Amino acid sequence: MSVGTGGARRWLLNVASGYASVAAEGVVFLALTPFLVHYVGVDRYALWVLAGTIVFYLKFLDLGFAGAQIRYHARFAARDQHDDIRRLARTVVLGLTVAGCVALAAGLLIAAAAQPAWFTIEPEQIGEFRALLALLTVEIFVLFPASGLDNIYEGAQRFDVRNLRAVALLGVKTLAQIAALMLGHGLLVIAAIEVIATSLQLLLDLTIINRLLPGLLKSPVGFDLGIWRRIRGFALWSFLDDLLMSGTARLGNLFVASFLSLALLTPYSLCVSVTGLLLHAIHPIADTFFPLATQLHAQGRREELGQLLLTGTKGLLALCAPLAVVLAFTGEAMIALWVPATRGEIPHGLVALLTADVTISVILSTPAVVLIAVNGIRSFVLLTAAEILLFAVLAWLLAPGANLHGLALAALLSNIVTGFGVMLPLVARVTKVPLARLIGLPVMRVVLACLPAVGLAMLNIGWRDDTIPGVGLHALTLGTACVAGLLLWGASRSERSEYLQLWRDAR
Repeated sequence: MSVGTGGARRWLLNVASGYASVAAEGVVFLALTPFLVHYVGVDRYALWVLAGTIVFYLKFLDLGFAGAQIRYHARFAARDQHDDIRRLARTVVLGLTVAGCVALAAGLLIAAAAQPAWFTIEPEQIGEFRALLALLTVEIFVLFPASGLDNIYEGAQRFDVRNLRAVALLGVKTLAQIAALMLGHGLLVIAAIEVIATSLQLLLDLTIINRLLPGLLKSPVGFDLGIWRRIRGFALWSFLDDLLMSGTARLGNLFVASFLSLALLTPYSLCVSVTGLLLHAIHPIADTFFPLATQLHAQGRREELGQLLLTGTKGLLALCAPLAVVLAFTGEAMIALWVPATRGEIPHGLVALLTADVTISVILSTPAVVLIAVNGIRSFVLLTAAEILLFAVLAWLLAPGANLHGLALAALLSNIVTGFGVMLPLVARVTKVPLARLIGLPVMRVVLACLPAVGLAMLNIGWRDDTIPGVGLHALTLGTACVAGLLLWGASRSERSEYLQLWRDAR
């Protein structure tokens, strides 16, 4: 994958700033969550998770504008069509503002109509739940037009500027929320701070974007029908893709709240959040692949696109493999130390199942990006729909008897069947990369390199030192063994030379 000296520097800067942002988010999440659970209680924290899940689905009312904006911004930039970039930005921001109004109306309607019978919520908590949901819906109303500006950073591949701004705002918001909790305020004030922080982001982005796209704010506001006709097909399928793909991630929360017990939602959501660190670990790199793959496809550089597919798939899996091994075997103990209120509440083996599911998603992330970039978004949407249907059927069959284990197993099986059975062969055919090379080189070599660490973990299967030093030492041992295996057997000599050359080009 050749990106040139200047391109390599820009890519590494984007990735480095992305990891700085992810690290900041991780520190805030690790510090704020036990703080929040301690001050509001396990039951009310479940209300926070449930309200956040409902609002999460309201975000899909953006109708695919975000994905279309990023893709076409990158395409216009590759062809030096700067006027089209400005027309695109104005059209998307206006469209998202209208969509935000729809999301606001829908959210307030849900909040007003919410009944305890919908979920397993105690009747005395329904008033607080309604108010909390209404406040978070107001944040979505502000977030929609703000995301239209935020997407410009990604389309222009200026992740460094976006991430620096995100870290600064995150620090201010977190300090305000901690102070509010210590002063005795509850979830409603925490939600109000979220609204204020998103409003500040919107105002700050107006200033920054005006420098990245000079003249944008001076242009008349309007909805460009020509631009809309160009992006609407991709936007529609991007909307369906986001709804189906991202929506699957939190379906488990709704299943728990509707069919099991709200009391299980807190430990389940914490397990999902912890295993989700694997996706956060690859997010700064994976984020850069979509505009890059789009440009390679637009310029007809098929060989380099295939190399991006192979290198990206293997690199992301190798990056998260040590963390996956550590979480699978020590995750339950880590969560119990992190949030003591959940000690004894997490079913044994749940974290391992969720870790396996997320690891499969990591393997499939680069192929998914490449498939969408080469105009295969319709196929991807249909695949995601099939995965959700399979997950729902399996969850309906497994959850009543196996509870949280059933949900996790249903997600894992549906991910494997649709991902390895259908999507990887499809991507291999579209990109002309042999399927054996796609699965064998990126996946199997990394898996084999991690087997010594897995074997070491199995030998210590009876380990029960649940103190912080004990858990830390066990995690460090497994992680070190996995990294050593990856360094010795996980990468070929040519791959190590390519990584070294990329580093030299970027200096």
